[in-house]
Amino acid sequence: MIPFASQRANGQDLATHLLNEEDNEQVALADIRGAVAEDLHGAIAEWKFQADALTRCQNYLYSLSINPAEHVYGRLTLAQYEDYIARVEASLGLEGQPRAIVYHEKQDDHGKPREHCHVIWSRIDTQASKAVPISFDKDKLMMATREFAYDHKLTLPRGYDDWQARKQERSNQTTQFDNASRLTSGITKTERMQIITECWRGSDSPSAFVAALEDQGYTLARGRRPYVVVDRFGGYAALPRMIDDKAVTQGIVLSFLEKQFPSSDLPTLNEAVAQAREHEAGLVEYTDEVSQRNAKEILALEQAERRQSLVDEKAALISRHARERFTLETDQTKDRAALEDRIKAEIRERQTARAAKESDGLKGVLSRVSGFRFLQRQLRQYSDRKRDQGFAAERNQLALRHEADKRAFLAGQTLEHANITRREQNLRDIERREEATLTKSFARKKIEERRDDYEHQPPVPDHLRLIGRKRMTSGDLSDAHATAKGRARLDSADHPRDLSYEMRKATSKARQTTADHPEHDLGDQSRPSKERDDRGR
Repeated sequence: MIPFASQRANGQDLATHLLNEEDNEQVALADIRGAVAEDLHGAIAEWKFQADALTRCQNYLYSLSINPAEHVYGRLTLAQYEDYIARVEASLGLEGQPRAIVYHEKQDDHGKPREHCHVIWSRIDTQASKAVPISFDKDKLMMATREFAYDHKLTLPRGYDDWQARKQERSNQTTQFDNASRLTSGITKTERMQIITECWRGSDSPSAFVAALEDQGYTLARGRRPYVVVDRFGGYAALPRMIDDKAVTQGIVLSFLEKQFPSSDLPTLNEAVAQAREHEAGLVEYTDEVSQRNAKEILALEQAERRQSLVDEKAALISRHARERFTLETDQTKDRAALEDRIKAEIRERQTARAAKESDGLKGVLSRVSGFRFLQRQLRQYSDRKRDQGFAAERNQLALRHEADKRAFLAGQTLEHANITRREQNLRDIERREEATLTKSFARKKIEERRDDYEHQPPVPDHLRLIGRKRMTSGDLSDAHATAKGRARLDSADHPRDLSYEMRKATSKARQTTADHPEHDLGDQSRPSKERDDRGR
């Protein structure tokens, strides 16, 4: 069991990748700790906000991939996974930090189901307002793995005990770029290096070397380095790194090729990749797509079934929000009516009391004559004004309280609606990633079908070759692609292999024409190998 870990950012893309069910047979979000959101995208968004608000940390996540060697000691139990994760947390200082755990099950290269686990920690310590420092994490992970294996009586790879073996294993490990290239072309880095090295060792002139590369499906381009090899399917790599010979340096390759094939005359890397991919797309565009359509329909049904639960949840949320708003408005209307009823009742009660105190007869005449009635009226008007002011203040306080309650209520509803809208967008991102994965899988299948007639890969088409003919312009290239598409459309049903045959036939014809084009000589095996001495071999 060799853990792979890194400090990283771009958490939303990581969440989309981990929840891609097209890449995995089973996906299970097992645990989220230290977040209000209950989904992975929402939790990572919270951790990103904490990183931006409290620190200037860019790589705010620590991602760990746990891949047990099931062919050696079987599948780990849930308790063993939790024990290993706890040991890693303790060794890296991530105890108590927010985290998420995702379990995947996918088929290995032999078609057998294989389980592995991904753990994502937030590095942001919100109490201290800083990021948790992580140093020498690879050594700490190896120590935690050794202790875990010893306690659970598991067998580890030789690299854990043998430094030389560990160094060799690291040199044999492929990068993410190499893996992506293998998935695109179906050719591993080792196979590519073996073919290109054989072309190098078996050629005694630059033209012979370039011709051998083109026969194997590679052409030259210029990138950040003078010479880059581009394969038929758009994969690329620096030429000196693809020659498995430590004595062959970039300077040797440059001095060997620059006279006949100066890098300034080569197409740029982007142009060569685009031309290769466009040519391949033209060849397979009109092939049978029934199986791909069926697979896309199945995927669409699975996505619709998964999406339906979120649609139902959103519909229930909208209905609940409408009921809650109606209830709030009804309650507030009742509060206002109750206040008005109380005010009217107080006014009537005071008016009745005043009417009962009114005196008639001699007493009434004397009160009017003496001015007591006038004074009494003034006092009552003053009392009524004070009373009305009190009523107005009560109405105003009630209105302010209702407004505050309504704002808080609508803010809560807006937050819930924004949360489910965010989940919808995240689900759409996952669906697009799954569709892209399905498309890539069919593209790889088509590439494998195209390679059936060849030991390595088809040769470079004539219009993309550097030897034997003038390289086409962009306009000519578009016409050639259109012609290739039409020819593929006509021939693919009855003669699926004719295109490959025609390519080999055209390649042979191009070689025969080199006698008329000495400037593009493919090389004569009988000539002295002076150029081989010139390139330091």
